[in-house]
Amino acid sequence: MVKQQLMAKIKNLPIKKQKSIINQTIDIAIKMYQYSNLQKDFDIIIDLYQPHKYINYWRNKYGHLCDHNYDDFQSEYMLCFVKACKSYKRDTDKPYNSFNNYFFSTISNHFKNIMNQMSCNKRNPSLICPLCLKEVAPLNTHILKEHYDFIEAFINKYDIQDNKCPFCSHNSNDLHKHIVSKHSSLIYEDFQKQFPEYSTAIQNPAPPIGLIYINDDSINAIEDLNMQPLFSPKNDMDYIIDLNHFSECQKAIKNIFNFYNISKLPSHKRLCEMCKEMRGEDICPNGDDFKFTKQIYKNEIKDLGEKIKEME
Repeated sequence: MVKQQLMAKIKNLPIKKQKSIINQTIDIAIKMYQYSNLQKDFDIIIDLYQPHKYINYWRNKYGHLCDHNYDDFQSEYMLCFVKACKSYKRDTDKPYNSFNNYFFSTISNHFKNIMNQMSCNKRNPSLICPLCLKEVAPLNTHILKEHYDFIEAFINKYDIQDNKCPFCSHNSNDLHKHIVSKHSSLIYEDFQKQFPEYSTAIQNPAPPIGLIYINDDSINAIEDLNMQPLFSPKNDMDYIIDLNHFSECQKAIKNIFNFYNISKLPSHKRLCEMCKEMRGEDICPNGDDFKFTKQIYKNEIKDLGEKIKEME
């Protein structure tokens, strides 16, 4: 209603001027809402900005995070809109359409945080801590932060003299803090000795290290799957990847890529040559007309990384 009245007054102005006036009016309405926190002022923003006209665009990008449920996505979307309205400050250096940019940035950050959290939950599954019987994730961080007595008992096993660290001879007024910071791997080793059903597993080529519970059923299940290890970290559990989901180029990258020295990844031309050498064939599996360019190489590596994250 407010927008209709405003448009009736400015309809004879140039389009660019109309947009500028609407944006300024939205900024004023947002400032009113931030001051009053009243529903009627929020409704004015809704009327002027009409956020639902953009919802399908964002649902196409991030709807899978809500299992493509429209109502659930709409709830997350409008939560972002409310957050943007409450925290927005007009950028005097970029006044044109600045709230629109701020709102879009808020949505993008919100759903990227959800994606990061989902990825983190895959890498660090919730476990029952054997020390306090609480469900925690990740377990290694929980041990260091919550179980002071366990760490003190570990330290007391060693002959401490003059506040010297028994592992590096470093003098410290707070030996507990020093060992947690510099020698946490030794704490994990002691934890594993006391609780052998837990295993230290490297989650990706550039760890953090997490403590993952291993049981016989999970090992047997892995052996039954038609999968091959992508690389072998320094533990008993190989990092498992299903090669059936890889393109031919990604399979070649997988076989050639040194995950501990990414500088050894060959050029796109050399990759083709090495792929043919490994297969013992001069014919490209993608066809004679296929040309492996730098851009395709870049896209294949990016897609490969996303597939690896999904399979963690």
